[in-house]
Amino acid sequence: MKVLHLTKKFPNVLGGDAIVVNNLVAEQIKKHKVIVITSKCKEISDKNFVVKVGLSCTPESLDHINIQRLLSLAIIFLQSFYIIYRYRPNVIHAHGVDLACVFNMAAKLYRIPIVLTLHTGSFNNNRDLTRKYLERILIKIFKFNIITTVNPKDSTTNKNLIYIPNSVDTNKFKKNYTKKDNSVLYVGRFEEEKGVIVLLNAYKKISYKIPNTTLRFIGTGTLLNELKKESTQNVYKIDVIDYATQEILPYYYNKATVTVLPSTIIEGFGITLLESLSCSTPVITTDIVGSASLIQKNGVGKVIKPNNLYELEKALLYFLKDNSCVTKMGYKGRKYVNKLYDWKKICNKYDNIYKQATL
Repeated sequence: MKVLHLTKKFPNVLGGDAIVVNNLVAEQIKKHKVIVITSKCKEISDKNFVVKVGLSCTPESLDHINIQRLLSLAIIFLQSFYIIYRYRPNVIHAHGVDLACVFNMAAKLYRIPIVLTLHTGSFNNNRDLTRKYLERILIKIFKFNIITTVNPKDSTTNKNLIYIPNSVDTNKFKKNYTKKDNSVLYVGRFEEEKGVIVLLNAYKKISYKIPNTTLRFIGTGTLLNELKKESTQNVYKIDVIDYATQEILPYYYNKATVTVLPSTIIEGFGITLLESLSCSTPVITTDIVGSASLIQKNGVGKVIKPNNLYELEKALLYFLKDNSCVTKMGYKGRKYVNKLYDWKKICNKYDNIYKQATL
């Protein structure tokens, strides 16, 4: 089968969707012909199966709708006819509503089915209402063949959505017995909506209670310079790493006492949480993250309210003061990921979806 993926992000650009598509492609390429259509960012690795389209852009611009993004989508719309004609895929797998829409007309012309995967909570997003209703309207207008979601809350809100969770490479992300250094870890984009500033402030408030702790940020974004400035202060131990490959990340997950994803707006699933749990490191996240209820139900981390400084402080102290709970939850976390979130199992689910779409 020939599969054409549409994604605005792909490594080495940061983002859960970039990681998900990369892992999916790595598994699918063993048995399918795979092409990845993605943004024209110099940060995205050049590979023989990767095709960059649209206007040149920066990673930071991909998460915002502006004039440049709209112009780029218009150009991609025109390019879509040639792309489908050239590659003639059996199925198109879109990882965003915008790209699915601009390829829709060309796909219909060539009778190619589109499978759309929602990586954010499009049907359960009560914080970004504009995005929520715009995406719902577009989905209703364009009538894609099959829609899947990585957010379990979406599938309970809309029965037409098929829930297929994100997953992790459990062979790469595993416990390697690196000595933990009493650190709190954040991996992802340095943006306010990710709760980065809330985490920074919570750490400052509890650091005097637990000496010799480190707050480690790995990623990039608009708050990078602010975080680097904080790291130069001698009052707190803050480590900022603006780039780490998927090969290096397991080392930092293993060093950490706990990984935190304190998002303040809806988060589709939270792939970094799975990566951490796969390395036997427990997690803290907010109740608007897609996997939050599953994390709480399985006892592999703490779930708090977004923007709640007190709850975050309390959760951080819980892990930093008690190594036994870190070990216990970490062990349960690894078993939990192995059972439900292995990539081979998820790829098989997508194979079945592709077959269903092409009938």
